[in-house]
Amino acid sequence: MKPPQMPAKIVAQTTGSELFQAVAGLAAYASRGVDLEIAWKVPLGSYDEMEAQGVKNAGTPNLGGSIATAGGLVFIGATLDARFRAFDARTGKELWSTRLDAAAITVPMTYEGRDGKQYVVVAAGGPARFRSIDPTKSEGADSLIAFALP
Repeated sequence: MKPPQMPAKIVAQTTGSELFQAVAGLAAYASRGVDLEIAWKVPLGSYDEMEAQGVKNAGTPNLGGSIATAGGLVFIGATLDARFRAFDARTGKELWSTRLDAAAITVPMTYEGRDGKQYVVVAAGGPARFRSIDPTKSEGADSLIAFALP
């Protein structure tokens, strides 16, 4: 059986019921099921210079993936603005954002600690070839950051 034709702009797919889709071209998508019905779409990333001129939520190229939690959160770095964000998996509303030392051009991880809490971990930094387009451009910014979920 031949797999279904996918739109060219989707660079990742899933068979999960509500998992975030990494999309080339400045936007974030979520889908429901294997039919890839779009549940929501939001710009992902921004440029401080453009926001200073009144252009909000322009989006940036995305070079990473996301992770969805059972509690209905989607975490993603992936943008050139070096921010790590949490979205509501059902609505696409950005719930939280923090600036990292460098872009998180990776897929976040999650684990349960010995203390019973859930943690989300993201690596920030990466190869110098990505830093040439990353506005942080810090050669010493490689780090692994863990966030405890409430």
